[in-house]
Amino acid sequence: MPTSLLPILLLVGSYLMGSIPFGYIVVRLLKGVDIRTLGSGNIGMTNVWRICGKGPGLAVFLLDVLKGAIPPLLASQWHLSSLYQVLAGLFAIIGHNYCVWLGFRGGKGIATSAGALIGIAPKVILPEFAVFFAVLLAFRYVSLASISIAIALPIWTALFYPHDSPRLFFSLAAGLLALYRHKPNMQRLRAGTEPRVPLRIPKRSAATASSVDDATSSDPSQSP
Repeated sequence: MPTSLLPILLLVGSYLMGSIPFGYIVVRLLKGVDIRTLGSGNIGMTNVWRICGKGPGLAVFLLDVLKGAIPPLLASQWHLSSLYQVLAGLFAIIGHNYCVWLGFRGGKGIATSAGALIGIAPKVILPEFAVFFAVLLAFRYVSLASISIAIALPIWTALFYPHDSPRLFFSLAAGLLALYRHKPNMQRLRAGTEPRVPLRIPKRSAATASSVDDATSSDPSQSP
């Protein structure tokens, strides 16, 4: 294969890998419904957890992390420059946020961004998780915790990777993408209508179970 084609294949493949809507697929397989019509309408871990329980939610989180990690790791394995590693991670995040298979609708990109960090800036992963869980435990808003790590990402990157322009570019771009995708959450936080998560998240609430059953029974085409 001509080496000149590798960057193109990498970026196209990164976007398509990021576009795999694991949350949508898991809920469709387990419940026979479109997750975008339930809960927050998001295809990420939190909404899958609400609809299907802890196990499927964690599985979706790990799969979303994996699809963010593979592209920059492949770029490194192919001995492409750090810029292409960064672009591969960003294209995977964009694929998740704007999924070609779901009409260019998708998730918020937090788990996929965490995966991309594994391949691009692994030193910031632990500090980012520390910020996330500190904010989550203090305020019990997943969205606020996600917004906090989006803001903190460029700061950690500058501290752990000083003078590294490609990594700093990634941290700024990924952080801004996450903030943009959380604009509705910011509005609900300001209005005081953003739902909190309990310290111990139940497997499924009765209301969630009822909404899933109602959605399934009202639309025969949604049955498993």
